[in-house]
Amino acid sequence: MNHAPDFADVLQQFVTRSSYSAGQLARLTGIPKPTILSWLDGRVKHPRSYSDLLRLAESLHLELSEVIYLLAAAGFSEAAERLKEAAPPYGHTSLKTAVASTPFQAIPALPYFVGRQGLMKQIEEILLTDPNCRTCALQGMAGVGKTALAAQMAYRLRPHFPDGVLWANLHRSDPMTILSTFAYAYGEDVEPYKDLESRSQIVRQLLADKRVLVILDDVWHGQDVTPLLPPSTGETAVIITTRRQDLFATAGMHRLEVPPFDITGQVALRLFGHFLDEETVASHEQAFRQIADLLGHLPLAVAIAASRMAYEPSWSPHEFLERLRQAQQQLSELVFEDQSVHISFSTSFALLDEPLQRFFALIGIFGGRSFTTEAAAAVTQTSLQQAEDYLRKLYALSLCQLANSDPSSGQSRYRLHFLLSIYAEETAAARDYLTQAHMRLINFYVDYGEKHYDNKPLLTAESSNIRAVLQLTKKYDLHDAYARCTAVFAAVLE
Repeated sequence: MNHAPDFADVLQQFVTRSSYSAGQLARLTGIPKPTILSWLDGRVKHPRSYSDLLRLAESLHLELSEVIYLLAAAGFSEAAERLKEAAPPYGHTSLKTAVASTPFQAIPALPYFVGRQGLMKQIEEILLTDPNCRTCALQGMAGVGKTALAAQMAYRLRPHFPDGVLWANLHRSDPMTILSTFAYAYGEDVEPYKDLESRSQIVRQLLADKRVLVILDDVWHGQDVTPLLPPSTGETAVIITTRRQDLFATAGMHRLEVPPFDITGQVALRLFGHFLDEETVASHEQAFRQIADLLGHLPLAVAIAASRMAYEPSWSPHEFLERLRQAQQQLSELVFEDQSVHISFSTSFALLDEPLQRFFALIGIFGGRSFTTEAAAAVTQTSLQQAEDYLRKLYALSLCQLANSDPSSGQSRYRLHFLLSIYAEETAAARDYLTQAHMRLINFYVDYGEKHYDNKPLLTAESSNIRAVLQLTKKYDLHDAYARCTAVFAAVLE
């Protein structure tokens, strides 16, 4: 009776042949060292994800037949069969060679990509195991790294899609051109089809029985997505990246929010470490953490700051931190070659009509602090209903975030990412909105405090805004307003 090969024995054989240590393999693959050790010593006989094994196999330079053998030993017989189908009928070939003849249109993956392990596992699970919906939309604000994550997944998932990975940026191209590019990747010319519906139909026929990953990057308009979606007949999968939360085209898809890096600062420190040596990051850890805090842990901003400190002369972490602390210079400091936080934000801002641009600019005075719809209405001189409508639109475009509801008042609370609030406030200043908006903010909170002076939970929820108002009363020498504020909020401010 034949027995299935033992996974630990098979893996140990390949690792021994490679002369790599478990630590070296962890660095090459991104798989934690304890996980690799648990496979080698037999504690884990069936890994949870075969994509990790494929990454390991590539680092071990296994032949395709050896990869198939390893997958079978780990209990992934179906994945082994799929790779066997993709293998050429002759000779020896590597895992890379097996998929080299298929189209791969993904942009280069970032060499300094960090974090996102939980999100990558979720995407992998959705696209590889959900039989009903192999589609997901990555949503989030500008600069948060949606495109970088999609590129990472393209390389990570490539072995699972032997018929190719197709990529299109919908902000830079149109559906007709994209369909031509998709078709050309399989040797088909669809230029004779001059209308969108016919061209889309031909491409769907091409993809009908293929195992393809389609990535539609930077989607702004839902009507652009539909003609590009593959049929659901084969084993195709789709990743969409978008700043919008309200795309109808993503209805029924798995929607995953891509947030800034974790506020603990650990991921940001790892990113700094990619650009600067680890000894520098360790010896100035506190300064780097403060820089990450000032940047709101936004991946694009952290990468730009790290690039400047690494490649421009004479920047110490403490000098760069001091430059960032000057509020007037924060966004101007976040530029490196063609990377710019300001330009990234401007792309979203340009989509707003003039009244909504004015509203967005004015709520920048909250400076990243959470606020109620009532406060936003007072500052922007709009009705409560209009303010709520505008805030929902900004949320849909990832230009503001929904904070926790205020339990004492039942109102929803919103906030802008700190760097977005700076962008908005700079816009308000440029349009000469700022001084009057500050006066309305002061008057609102003075009146609010006097109206609710006996409701400490309600006032406590506004403590950060109250402190900001006190600073403004000093700035404008409003002695009466300062006295009224301190009288009403004394208990809270203690």
